Amino acid sequence: MPAVSGAETRAAPAPAGFRGVALSALLAGLCPLIPLPLVDQWALTLVRRRAVGDVLRAAGLAPTWMQVRILAGEQPGHRGCLPGVVAWAVAKTLFYVLKKLFRTLVFVLTLHEAVRRTAELFSEAYLLRHAAGIGAAAAALAEGDPGAWRVRAAVAAATREVDPSPVLRTVNAALAGSWGLLRRGARRLARALRRRRAVATAEAVPVAEEADLLGGVVDRLTEALWLQGDYRRRLEERFAAHWAAAPLYYDPGPARPRDDRDPGRPGS
Repeated sequence: MPAVSGAETRAAPAPAGFRGVALSALLAGLCPLIPLPLVDQWALTLVRRRAVGDVLRAAGLAPTWMQVRILAGEQPGHRGCLPGVVAWAVAKTLFYVLKKLFRTLVFVLTLHEAVRRTAELFSEAYLLRHAAGIGAAAAALAEGDPGAWRVRAAVAAATREVDPSPVLRTVNAALAGSWGLLRRGARRLARALRRRRAVATAEAVPVAEEADLLGGVVDRLTEALWLQGDYRRRLEERFAAHWAAAPLYYDPGPARPRDDRDPGRPGS
C-alpha cells in the first residue's frame, strides 16, 4: 500500500477496503455500549478477531485461528484468566450500580470509551491492512505464527508512539448525534452473540446486519477517517521503522498447547 498524504486523501475517495476497516472500528465502539457485564468484553474480543480475519482474507491470505488471535493482540495460548474475569464482572457490576447515582457522568465515560475503542481498532486494523500490502510483511504473514508475531509487534509499537488525538477528535465528531442509533446497534450485537453463546465465534458478529442499520454512520466515519491522511502517514512511518528493526524471529515466550475448543467462547 503506498504512503498517504493529506492532499492525496482529499483528491480521491476512500478505497472499498477502507470502509470495511471503518465498519470494524465502529463495531468495536459499540461494545462499551452493551449494558451487560462480561458480554461487552466478550463482544469486543470477537469483533477484534473478526476485523483481523476480514483484513487478511481481503488480502488473499488464509489465517489460522492462532494467527488471528496473535494479530488481535491476544497472548499465545490464552484461555482466559478466572481472577481477571471475576474482577471484571465485579467492576462492571459496581459500574452499573453507580450508574444509578451518577447517570450523567457514567454516560459521558461510556461515550468516551466507545470513541477510544473505535479509534484504537481503526489504527490497528488500518496498519494491518497496510502491512498486508507490503511485500516483506505480507510474506511474513503468510509464513505462519512467527511472522504474525513480528507484524503484531510492529503494529502495537507504532500505535503506541503516534498521538491518537486527531483520530479521537475525528471519531467523536463523526459519531455525534448518532448515539441512539449506536445503542440500538449495540443491543443487536449483544442479542446476536447471546443467541449463539455456546458456539459463537468471530463469524457470529452480525457485520451485514449492523452495516444495514448503521450504514449512514459508517459512511460518515469512513469519509472522516480517510481525510486523516497525516495521521495515517505517521502510523505507516512508525510501522516501517519498527518493522525494519524487528528480529527475523520474534519469540513471545512460552505458550500453552492448543486444544480444539472453539476459541470464540467466553473463557477460551
